[in-house]
Amino acid sequence: MFETGMVRRAAEAATAVDLDRLRSVLEEMRAEVRNPTRFVAADIRFHNLLAEMSGNPILQAVSEAMLQWLFEFHSELVRFPGHEDVTLADHEEIYERVSEGDPDGAERAMIDHLTRANVQGRRRSRTKRPRLNGALTGRVSRKQGRKL
Repeated sequence: MFETGMVRRAAEAATAVDLDRLRSVLEEMRAEVRNPTRFVAADIRFHNLLAEMSGNPILQAVSEAMLQWLFEFHSELVRFPGHEDVTLADHEEIYERVSEGDPDGAERAMIDHLTRANVQGRRRSRTKRPRLNGALTGRVSRKQGRKL
């Protein structure tokens, strides 16, 4: 809901300068497709720029804080190695809808993007669960639970 409203507003308010900046971030993502850290950083810039384009400073602040927090503490939710081409295609579609001034299309493109990312994240979390004795994951084995 947050990002869909944000992208709708960006599609309504985008200027030529905004679109140039958004296109530049897409080009950066394409150039960094083999460097996961830089690719994700550009991905975050793309979403933050959409927030800025919405013209709402609260949306911008929340977007920046949320995405930075995800990147630092839950990177598994924003990193999908091997799927960069899908992320890039999703962002291209979002860009196209925003550049056409199509808020409905931009919203649909964002929903599709977030849905795909959510599915990728769930698949990944099923196969890669960090084991840290529950200290950071919040998971505690039965044996550990009895000791508490």
